[in-house]
Amino acid sequence: MIGKLSLAAVIARRYVRVRLDLRRYPLPELVSRYSHLPRGRNRHQVRTLRRGVDRLLKLPGRPLRCLPRALVLYSLVVEQNHNPRLVVGLPQAGDSNRAHAWVEIDGIDVGPSPGRDGHQPLAAYPLTFF
Repeated sequence: MIGKLSLAAVIARRYVRVRLDLRRYPLPELVSRYSHLPRGRNRHQVRTLRRGVDRLLKLPGRPLRCLPRALVLYSLVVEQNHNPRLVVGLPQAGDSNRAHAWVEIDGIDVGPSPGRDGHQPLAAYPLTFF
């Protein structure tokens, strides 16, 4: 239980930081800053982090935007000694222009939910264009 409460506190603090940082920095610079966070000791598996972000940052009746949630997960995964990419894309079907953000490790979608969800990647950070 202490582990879950501790992780919830970390996620909540990180969400506040992400919201503030999104106002201060352009996305490429923000991801670069988060890419250089101190590396941790692999205390949590990636799926545990994703589940924590999903559960804590999905408030009933008020869904949070995907970019802050993806940035929180991205920063947490970096601290766990992984090299993730923050991916931004548009729907494959082309019937909408609503962008979506998710995190990938070695090309595998790791969340936050709903993850890629049928979106075609346009850019990935650290900066890569498709």
